[in-house]
Amino acid sequence: MILNLLSKYNNEIIELVLVIVVVFISFKLIRIFNKNLKNKILLKQSDTTILGFMPLIDKLLKITVIFLAIATVLQNHGYSITSLIAGFGITGLAVGFGAKETISNVFGSFSLLADKAYKIGDYVVINQAIQDKAVEGIVEDINLRSTKIRALDGALLIVPNNIVANGVVKNTSQSTNSHEN
Repeated sequence: MILNLLSKYNNEIIELVLVIVVVFISFKLIRIFNKNLKNKILLKQSDTTILGFMPLIDKLLKITVIFLAIATVLQNHGYSITSLIAGFGITGLAVGFGAKETISNVFGSFSLLADKAYKIGDYVVINQAIQDKAVEGIVEDINLRSTKIRALDGALLIVPNNIVANGVVKNTSQSTNSHEN
């Protein structure tokens, strides 16, 4: 009885094992890639803000591998992948509208990293007013959603990155004195 079942589903079992092996190897390669990238970043820069994005990149790559594995198995068993992708597209669109602020914060984070506007420990002034005053202080943390700034009065200001990315940032820590006395 068991041998009949095994022989009947032999191709499916082999396919499933192959998919699992490919996913496992892909995850190992992603881990090696991230480790090498992290080491290169640490060797080249003392500013390691970009390392905060490494877990996000890792998860996105792994989710992509899993999606491709599932799509491959479903395609091999006669399911239409185009309708699956269309369903994910519609779902992604709905989630995108619902998470507009979060998505704009993530893109704001990427633009801040690309511009290298400031780093942890810099003294910054941002033209976004809170209680009729510009946001200013020492940058304590930069993450995907926000930047934490310690104000002169000791208060911790948490500013969403989309606001910072769309504002004017004055970084007094990076200013140079071009006038010699």
